[in-house]
Amino acid sequence: MSDENNKKPSLEVHLDVDGLDIHAAPRRHSADLDQLLERKGAHSFVFIPLAEFRGKKRLKASKAQARAAKKKQKLPEGQWLDGELRNTNDGETVPGVLAFDIRRRDARAVAEKVGVKRFVWGAHGAPAEEHSSKISADDDAYSWSSARRRALD
Repeated sequence: MSDENNKKPSLEVHLDVDGLDIHAAPRRHSADLDQLLERKGAHSFVFIPLAEFRGKKRLKASKAQARAAKKKQKLPEGQWLDGELRNTNDGETVPGVLAFDIRRRDARAVAEKVGVKRFVWGAHGAPAEEHSSKISADDDAYSWSSARRRALD
């Protein structure tokens, strides 16, 4: 999936919940995740990492845990399950949390509040999707035809 010129890491969510060892990757369907959603009676999930990948500038484990704990306090009330997000290119992992039945729009707001740039969202029977916490908007400064023309040029 990732080539030499692509700087974007290839991601995988890893969870150990209710005896299930779950792996889910954006743009891929996960039968294990579907099974977990069925067990919880949920239709969708969101996984929000509590840190960004740092590459060669990784933090010490104690400092990384302290930062993750601080971000965890910013999460809204609800059942948040611990997990990790892994960069499959270099094996780097960051802690994260999983919740059920949260809409994408709400997940985006939570990710932005926590201070991370992206999150993974998915629904039962569908591939997981990677999303950005920021939405690009031009505040209606351009017409649709102008925006389309600029995008296609």
